[in-house]
Amino acid sequence: TSPANNVIMWRPESVCFFHHARQCRLRRTHTQVGKLPRIFCIHAMQSSVTATKAAFEADFPKAKIFNLLDDSLAVDVEVTGLDAAMHSRFLALSQYAAFSKADAILFTCSAFGSAIEAAQRQLHASIPVLKPNEGLQQEVVERGGRIGVLSMFAPTLPSICREIDAMATVNARPLTLESLYVADALSMLQHGQKRECAHAIASSAVQLCHKHPDIETLALAMFSMAFAQDAVEAALTETFPSRRIAVLTSPRSAVSSLKKVLMDAN
Repeated sequence: TSPANNVIMWRPESVCFFHHARQCRLRRTHTQVGKLPRIFCIHAMQSSVTATKAAFEADFPKAKIFNLLDDSLAVDVEVTGLDAAMHSRFLALSQYAAFSKADAILFTCSAFGSAIEAAQRQLHASIPVLKPNEGLQQEVVERGGRIGVLSMFAPTLPSICREIDAMATVNARPLTLESLYVADALSMLQHGQKRECAHAIASSAVQLCHKHPDIETLALAMFSMAFAQDAVEAALTETFPSRRIAVLTSPRSAVSSLKKVLMDAN
């Protein structure tokens, strides 16, 4: 545990709380008036913690944030996919947060859509459980047209594209998704090469928008990509001065959505 950052390095096998947690009937649909909300953010990558912290400081500074980090998730999903065991692990993380008196849970790992949905179904009567890109996806669907989607973690793309398509269908909003994996960018970020990572993301954005001249919206599909927004916008403006391409990121949209959910509950 790191008290300074409220980060808990999660290892499910080390915590024997499951039986007791299942016996607890957690029915907190709203926080007590005047009480600072306890928000548990669940991460599969260390780099998501910083982006989440910045978003809460900007849009929901009164929230009390705790971080659960299990970076084995991002490693294992590339091997197993979103199988039953992965779903069980996400449910265990959610139950742990609920047992720890969370008022809400925010997942920041965008490659795990169906596993998060399973946790939402299990805890829907207890506390709000939000997926990382719900706010971003809603904005994408509202904009419609041809949308560019960038990710530096390959498993994120099929998950987020499936979710956007499903939301567009429900809302009867036609759109076309063009996705691109930014190879090596995540490794750069993990090795402290933040400037190089931002450059790689920006270059991929230019590449995708050059290939599809009718892209008007570009979504950075991972929490940990939000820091590159300025670099992407600058590269697009320089390369395509006559085009107006909106660059969307997920952390601030997610925090705003979570804040609204808690305020509505009160």
